Amino acid sequence: MNLNDLRTHLNSQADDLDTSTDSPVPALKARATKLRRRRRVAAGLTAAAAVAAVISIAASVLPDNSTPDPIERPSTVQPSVGPDGLPVRVPPPDSRDIAKDGYRFRYQPGGETLLAGEIGDPGKSDLKLTVKPKSNRLTIRFFCNTSEERPGGWRISIVVNGQFRLTEDRCPPKGSDPALDGFSYNLQPLPEEKWVGKDLRVRLLIADSANQPILVPDMRVGLGVYDSGKYRDISTDVSAPEIIEHQGAKYRLDQIVSLDDSGDGAFSERTGPLNTPFIALYGATGNASAQFDPDGGLSGPPDSTEVEGPGISYRPIPARPDGTVWVFQPAKRGIQPTGKLILGFYTPVR
Repeated sequence: MNLNDLRTHLNSQADDLDTSTDSPVPALKARATKLRRRRRVAAGLTAAAAVAAVISIAASVLPDNSTPDPIERPSTVQPSVGPDGLPVRVPPPDSRDIAKDGYRFRYQPGGETLLAGEIGDPGKSDLKLTVKPKSNRLTIRFFCNTSEERPGGWRISIVVNGQFRLTEDRCPPKGSDPALDGFSYNLQPLPEEKWVGKDLRVRLLIADSANQPILVPDMRVGLGVYDSGKYRDISTDVSAPEIIEHQGAKYRLDQIVSLDDSGDGAFSERTGPLNTPFIALYGATGNASAQFDPDGGLSGPPDSTEVEGPGISYRPIPARPDGTVWVFQPAKRGIQPTGKLILGFYTPVR
């Protein structure tokens, strides 16, 4: 799953869930209550240590979906707080950014590093870049803005070394910072490809059904190619970035706290950072699947989208005194999951 999915999954609503599938939460509530009684007994013994840990953790951020200001702002601007209880930051400019007419490809969003980028002139809908990757994991970021509407949207393609690797049918929401507002696509070599130290040709093409560039006078497009940075391997088929960014705030992967054998109703319960915002990482390996519950099943069915393995997703958690969260395997009639559940935490980067 790419980092742009972060935004989509963070805003997923309870009505996206398949209510026809039996939820294991009611059957597990009694178990959760019993676990909580045990925790309350232990809490008095560990309160002093918990307070000390809380003091060392920085407060952090998440979005209110407002359009960021592309104009440079002082780095001393204090973060605002979004409707989800997490802060929002305006990333400071860097002399290595690529900026033009109010648009900007930042040099280091999250843990990524910009290798090459271009912001096209008005009306240009075909951009081409050549990079020499230093690793086999890249992130492609791009945007397209136009006032013209077209039935069926646009055919937006990413072409790598002459091969179509991604096609979208719409421009992303209008914005000025592709790391915040545009599309992103995590790219790795095909089995027959070798990237490191070789020229890699990346093309962004806004085209019609015949793959001919579309000419729209006010269209603005941009393309950026990034080294994706460090990833942590969770299993042979799932890995996660060490640092993520959302709406200008950076979070570092603190720990992967669970890799429990899955099965219908299997679950893992853990306590995240207390009294500070964090982002939960959840998912599954193999053919398992996972749902996330932010309060251990005590308030009814979970309100997160199910993640099919192998894959991961993210969920923001505002500061609270009880950091208990669950990830569980939804019941799947006739299917025996063979993967594992994943649960981890991203904490604010100071």
